[in-house]
Amino acid sequence: MIYNDTIDIFFNTQCKNHAVSSQEMKRYITSLPLFHEKYSDLIRNVYMKIYDEEPSAEILQFYLKVIKQRDEYDIEKLYDDMSSKLHDQPQDISSSHEIMINDTHDHQANTEGSKREICILQQDNDHLIQFITQSYQNVFQKEPSATMVQKVRDFYSNPVKLVHFMQKNENNLSDAMLSSSLEDIDYRQLQAFEQVFERPMYVHEYFKYVIRGNSKITLNYQEVFEDFMTKFTRLRSIIKNFLNEVLDEYEFVQNYLYDADDSNFFDNFVEDIVQSKKYKENMLAYLAHLYNQIFQESLESRDVEYIFEKVYQQKLSFKDECLNDILMSFKSETENIINHIFEQFSYVLHRSPDVFEINDFVCKYRDLLKSHPIEDVDVITEKALMESLEFHDIVKERIRERKPDILPRMVFSILSRCLENLGEETIQSIEEKIDALTREKDAT
Repeated sequence: MIYNDTIDIFFNTQCKNHAVSSQEMKRYITSLPLFHEKYSDLIRNVYMKIYDEEPSAEILQFYLKVIKQRDEYDIEKLYDDMSSKLHDQPQDISSSHEIMINDTHDHQANTEGSKREICILQQDNDHLIQFITQSYQNVFQKEPSATMVQKVRDFYSNPVKLVHFMQKNENNLSDAMLSSSLEDIDYRQLQAFEQVFERPMYVHEYFKYVIRGNSKITLNYQEVFEDFMTKFTRLRSIIKNFLNEVLDEYEFVQNYLYDADDSNFFDNFVEDIVQSKKYKENMLAYLAHLYNQIFQESLESRDVEYIFEKVYQQKLSFKDECLNDILMSFKSETENIINHIFEQFSYVLHRSPDVFEINDFVCKYRDLLKSHPIEDVDVITEKALMESLEFHDIVKERIRERKPDILPRMVFSILSRCLENLGEETIQSIEEKIDALTREKDAT
């Protein structure tokens, strides 16, 4: 949370060298009016960004309790917990009952320790100034100015600005920022930014708008905010619609603040998403679910892959209404193909296809229909079935139907002649051959 080792050192030098426990430090910090004010604003802003409405007093108090109870609880975790509606599942924290017990215990401890906290408050200023001065000397090998000390002290009174800011960005600070004198921080820009954005400025934003922008005058942060929200909202919508994930402001600032200025960024981003393994896995599962929802039947795995190819070619999201149209078209197309398969099996082999044959020939029809009309695909299917050994039995049956008393050796003689140049034959031409050869045997 907002207390750390530096505050530990600070407290342990106070009250006549009486060591202050971590729990006492925690109670001290969480009892400050500024703590409740800042974190209430933070909870309210995060909740409104997710649900577009004010949180109830109960929800506000719930997350204040969570923040008090959990160490190292940051805005990203708060965002995740709100998105998953942790406030509707209090048992996931450790149980709301436990939180209430701890609150009661904290209240009692606060009452018992009030005298010590008054002592701490009285000595805050001198000890904090001493600590800031010594720390600054250790880092910069020079004395800090009075203005610098006051600014750092202000940050301690508003740890949301400093601790969260620096902890989240310690590995991402540019050399330009690290080499800048702390006295050069443009607090006018920070204040103007916060008034419009209603949150602290992240280090990436400071570098972009203040340092890199080399602005000597305060920017029009209303325009900056409108541009930021346009890009953030658009990318957030893309990620939600294509990956069913939630993008928060900090992640956008950290990863896309500069890239989003490129006019091709969003198109390229969508292209990268549809090429990803995650998009395919999620879309395959969603298509199977949607198909079952519409038609109350399951899709074969080959069907899901086939539909996905159509979705992929059009770069569709989960929210796209075209998905329903594609599924309806697929259903009609597949039923038509299966009807043609049944007709060809009945025409050539005098039976219905089994489920494995249906699956096999559905794939073949789909592949051939990319470059052939369905009438041509029927002819290709007819010839494929005629080349099977099963078709030999069909020809023999037809021979016996024409001449019931024919001898076996004569059957195989006629069969052999019928199957000559089979690749050039059709069912009709085979029938004509059988008629001609059986009449010829009758004549002899």
